[in-house]
Amino acid sequence: MRLGESPTYRFGAFTLNTSQHLLLKGSLQVYLRPRTFQTLLYLVEHAGKLIPKDELLDAVWADAVVTENTLNQCIKELRQALEDEVSNPRYIKTVPRVGFEFIAPVEVLPDESTEDTGESTSHPPPPATSGNGKDFLKKGAGLFAALLVLFFLLYLLFTGQSGLTFSARDWVLVTDFTNYTDAPVFSAALHTALEYELSRSRYVNIVPPVRVGDVLKRMRKTPLVKIDETLAREICLRDGNIRAILSGSIEEIGGKYALTVKLINPKNGVTVKSFTEFAGNQGEVLPVIRKLARQVRESLGESLLDIHKTEQQLEKVTTPSLKALELYSRAVVFAYHSDWEKARVLLEQAVAEDSTFAIAYNLLGFTYQWLGRLAKSRENFRRAARLSNRVSDREKYFILGSYYAFGLGDYSKGRDYYEVLLQLYPDDYWGHENLSLIYLYSGDFQRAQEHKRARARLRPLQFTNYSDIGVEALFAGDVEKAHQYLTHALKLNPDIGFDLPHLSRFFLAWMQNDFARATAEIDTFREQRLNKLLPDFQATARQFLARYYFFTGETERGISNLQEALAQARQRSPHIAPWVQLELALAEKERGNHATFKRVMTEVAQQSVGVARVRALGWLAMDAAEKGDTLHARQLLKELQQEERLGPVTVILPPVPVELEKSKQAYTAFIEGQIALTRGDMKEAIRRFREVTSLVPMAQLAILNTTTPRLRVKAFLALAKIYEQQGNQEAAITAYQNILDEKALMITVPGVSTLWVQALSNVSHVLEKNGKPEKAATYRKLYRQLRGR
Repeated sequence: MRLGESPTYRFGAFTLNTSQHLLLKGSLQVYLRPRTFQTLLYLVEHAGKLIPKDELLDAVWADAVVTENTLNQCIKELRQALEDEVSNPRYIKTVPRVGFEFIAPVEVLPDESTEDTGESTSHPPPPATSGNGKDFLKKGAGLFAALLVLFFLLYLLFTGQSGLTFSARDWVLVTDFTNYTDAPVFSAALHTALEYELSRSRYVNIVPPVRVGDVLKRMRKTPLVKIDETLAREICLRDGNIRAILSGSIEEIGGKYALTVKLINPKNGVTVKSFTEFAGNQGEVLPVIRKLARQVRESLGESLLDIHKTEQQLEKVTTPSLKALELYSRAVVFAYHSDWEKARVLLEQAVAEDSTFAIAYNLLGFTYQWLGRLAKSRENFRRAARLSNRVSDREKYFILGSYYAFGLGDYSKGRDYYEVLLQLYPDDYWGHENLSLIYLYSGDFQRAQEHKRARARLRPLQFTNYSDIGVEALFAGDVEKAHQYLTHALKLNPDIGFDLPHLSRFFLAWMQNDFARATAEIDTFREQRLNKLLPDFQATARQFLARYYFFTGETERGISNLQEALAQARQRSPHIAPWVQLELALAEKERGNHATFKRVMTEVAQQSVGVARVRALGWLAMDAAEKGDTLHARQLLKELQQEERLGPVTVILPPVPVELEKSKQAYTAFIEGQIALTRGDMKEAIRRFREVTSLVPMAQLAILNTTTPRLRVKAFLALAKIYEQQGNQEAAITAYQNILDEKALMITVPGVSTLWVQALSNVSHVLEKNGKPEKAATYRKLYRQLRGR
């Protein structure tokens, strides 16, 4: 028997079809890269013979210079494809330091071009006889049956176990590219490039890196681990909502680059489809990635019309520079882990490579903001915005939303751009993240929580998505809802390093006026959890404890906790020390220690910048105005208004530059109101204090460096006293009630504990005078419960 030029080999459960360059397991195609296929073919053709490594390299890589590592990688891929083991091989045996031997029995199947030489033991079928329809019908029936089997096998191949059911907005995980070339620039750049091209689609959703990181954390793997097909499949199975895997590779063949992307079913690891394109040089690689992305989108079921709509923007690329893209890709990893200085260095290098790299400038804007360099932040946001017409719609609306909201502090305009982004791409994780912050900083907690819930849907294993909703619910006054979400966050991560999730049971007891249980929860927290928190939150937790003790009249314990918080901050979290000092100074003033108040406030004013300095100058100016020293109050006010710097930024104090101006306006209004009150101008005083209450909404996160709600409480107290003096008891009661209604927030706001208790006492007296003894009795009872009297 003489074989044709393209024989087919069978070994074990596998068939190697050389004419079509296919490896099949039964009816299912097993994907092999071209060089890996050639390696297997050479070994199979020489089955039973030990092939030295040099011989294999010369046979398969005759046109390229490669090392043994390349060959070893091919053998590794073959073992994975054949489900073979090094220690107990069924197909490929390794002889250390020598070579490889194909040890399985191989059956050679002649192809259709085999010629009859007389040596064959088979006999040709008898010739068909004309005029006999029965033979024709028999043949036709046999052919029809064979076609049915063929169609059934094809159906299994493409829609059966190996197939995917993919719908609009389903999720795809892109693995790291396997780089078989000597050009390291491809390793990070191509993964980012493929994700970018697919992100144009409104049909396909790409799993964001932060969601992948959540799964890796639960697997106890470093977030920097290389994600290959095996790890990607495990990530998908653990996540439970990722429909497909895309695995890419690049190799150099005959002076060209072969780029391959495999579409893999994560449920069984079967390659559903493989796409390969060639690039003549490095400059053609990114356009080839775009072409592969188009094929993937079409294969997953996206309509050609929708694909065409995005292809109309093909000239709008994120960057034509592979080097810039590689630097950006590395920077993103550091940014995701809040290593802002390393991210900054790489991003600066990226924009040096490509001065039109819009999204890199945008990330630089956020990076400089987190580093506390506001001018550089605005400069880079502005550059990104100017280049936004050069990029895709998805990038453009994200860039413009970032520029207006976080660069200029124009939340309204920034919100509008992010809303458009989410209309087009409703599953954009960072769109929801930033829009939730905009609504949060605008005081719209309901809308903020809507986008936080969307975040939780898109990233279900990340505990902070639930703790954030809980914290916002707490600051919105919904303690029961806060408890629900904070408890869920603790289920995902019992060792959360933040303070509020562990304090949710305390807040619940506080709102139910169960002060004995609240005290017990505080004691348990202090004993079992406090010292296990992250350093920043060990300090802020002690501030929460201090506020509770001020409520219950345990002033010394409150002062002691603030002093502990200050010592903790100075030692391990110096960036939040000024905020603790501000609260400590206010507490000292409340208990009559005016000298300490003035000394600590002056220290903060001299040593701090930004909002912290504005607050210190503001409280000093108010103190001077209360004493009738109008000249000194106005001097301090002028100094306050000239502050333009932004303080250091951390997870406790995120970038909110617009708050600097808000703080100036609010403190100016209050100081002018106090000056008017001192000179007896009640009309102006009332106008100014009302202005404060409109500038400072109660529902905002005081810990996030926003304007202190303490000003609001002080303004309502001042208004209540004026109304009492004027005999307007109903207006006074309303002013006091505005304070008392915010009970849920009082422990979260620095320096208001004693003010709230003061309002509680005062309103009971006013109610008594105003002929409402029953309601007055209710407030007196609460006061006695709180103070244990």
